[in-house]
Amino acid sequence: MNGDSIHTRCYAHILNLIVKDRLGIINRGIEKIKESVLYWTTSLKREEKFEENICHVCIPITKKLILDYPIRWNSIYLMVKTFLFIKMYFLDLSNQKPI
Repeated sequence: MNGDSIHTRCYAHILNLIVKDRLGIINRGIEKIKESVLYWTTSLKREEKFEENICHVCIPITKKLILDYPIRWNSIYLMVKTFLFIKMYFLDLSNQKPI
């Protein structure tokens, strides 16, 4: 066939497709996390308020909130990992009035 009909997928792309398929199972939870992160990161004033409040509860955070980026395979993982680290703080914030 002289290489005309040969199509080889990248292993990373295949792995990405498998992971996305499995993440569909917990999609609602991930969407809720994404909504929370979006709320606190879409406004500079909210982001400053978030950082100010997090200092008051003495949670040592070395990273900022991360929003997932569909092209980066590990972005959902990083978003969830950071969120879970400070999830108790998010529970406290849910009792406060929005800015």
